[in-house]
Amino acid sequence: GLDWINTKAKDPVYGGYFGELDVNGEPVNREANKDVFDLASLGLAYGMYFNVTRDPAAEADLLAVRDLLFDKYVVPGMPYRVRDTLTYDLSTEVDTGGNGGDITNYLVPVTAMYLSNTALLTDPDRRAQFRNDIRLLTQALIERHKNPATSANPWWFWGRTLRFGNFNALQTDFGHNIKSYEMIYNADQMFPDHPWASLSTDRTTLLNRAWDDAASRWNQRLRNFQLGNVEPDSSWWMHDEADQTLAAMDLNDGFTNLDRLARSAQTWLDVYVDRDPAYPARETFFRVSRNPEDTDLGKSGFGKNMLHAHEHALIMYLHGRKLEGKPAKLYYAFPSSQALRAVAKPYWFDASGEFREVTGNLSVLPGHKVVEVSFTGIGDVPAEPSPPPADTTGPFTMAAVSPQPNPGGWNRDEVSVSFQAVDDLVGVKEIHVRVEDDTAAKRRVAYIDPGNTFTLPTFTANGEYHITYFSVDALGNSEKPQTLQVRLKLRGP
Repeated sequence: GLDWINTKAKDPVYGGYFGELDVNGEPVNREANKDVFDLASLGLAYGMYFNVTRDPAAEADLLAVRDLLFDKYVVPGMPYRVRDTLTYDLSTEVDTGGNGGDITNYLVPVTAMYLSNTALLTDPDRRAQFRNDIRLLTQALIERHKNPATSANPWWFWGRTLRFGNFNALQTDFGHNIKSYEMIYNADQMFPDHPWASLSTDRTTLLNRAWDDAASRWNQRLRNFQLGNVEPDSSWWMHDEADQTLAAMDLNDGFTNLDRLARSAQTWLDVYVDRDPAYPARETFFRVSRNPEDTDLGKSGFGKNMLHAHEHALIMYLHGRKLEGKPAKLYYAFPSSQALRAVAKPYWFDASGEFREVTGNLSVLPGHKVVEVSFTGIGDVPAEPSPPPADTTGPFTMAAVSPQPNPGGWNRDEVSVSFQAVDDLVGVKEIHVRVEDDTAAKRRVAYIDPGNTFTLPTFTANGEYHITYFSVDALGNSEKPQTLQVRLKLRGP
């Protein structure tokens, strides 16, 4: 898929990407404008493939999208401004509709390509750059589209910068408001100083105004600021975003939204998902209204399944697994050399614990392994200290093997291996352990365990086990990996 995009969608003359291709992969219009929305959607494609496979070519394409975004679309300033679109030759800005900057100019890039990939980038300088971009773009969203703090209703976001006060303006609805607060909340979790935590009160006001308690549904838009004067029955994607926002808050802050989220999730299944047995794909409707004349039973459209529906399913799955006290399992296609050590995250959330198992080869992707990662403690990672102390030294980890091997290095009884880490300043965040069997075709496994102590499951099978371990402190400083070997041949009769 990415090879097809790179072959067909890249403009070899003027740079950038064609926004729409025909069935043969030819540009529908070579002189069509090049929208920032489409560019960010390509970032989504490259980024999520990189997320799952660590393909260096996909990472390079993601970085190229980022660089094009800041080179051509982002206008420096305080706050930064993002252009709607550019002419085909990337030379001239076009204000779509002539009504100012679009709120999606910030929502789509940050959500689609930044939040889920920043921590995974290979180059530390690029990781820092992406974090800085998130901070700049999130602050710009707030300053350019949110009602001023001095206004009577500071909690509201306007869809177009030249349409403040116009409730019928494009993108001025509960969906884009909820999506704004969802993006701000998730971005806020990335920074130790939590720069936008003060907006929680405004977020609560917005969610309360958007929620239709009697119908267990979300409203479409405000008609004015008078209480209750709303257009009811939101489109499918707005319901997605509202569920995701409540789920994200629950994952990080405790299950404080369960009643509303349970009702909303049931409404999603009852109202939006097609349960006709003739259509087993269970596709979702665009909008199902209490007014039949306002119902749109379409199921397919540009961008519909690109992000929102899949993201809704993934985040609700992570929420449900944590609620049940069970690990959330996600699957990757990591290169063989990185199968046990490539950074894996449950989407853009953090997890305090991880068990990783290499389950097999990938015939369709030579040199890669199928890796099953079970995440626990999603949202429970302790926050970094802010402001951070001057500490660049990692912890130190001690390993204890019981019983000790004989002089030849072998054990004839079951073996237990435990670890204890110490840190002289900010404390130990987690211990990483990888276990590989040098002599048998057993699955390779890896663990990330929160805190400063960890004990491996007892070794009960014959084999020669190579163990690599290290610890990470609360600032992310890591010690140099250490190794030990457990050689086990159990006593015979």
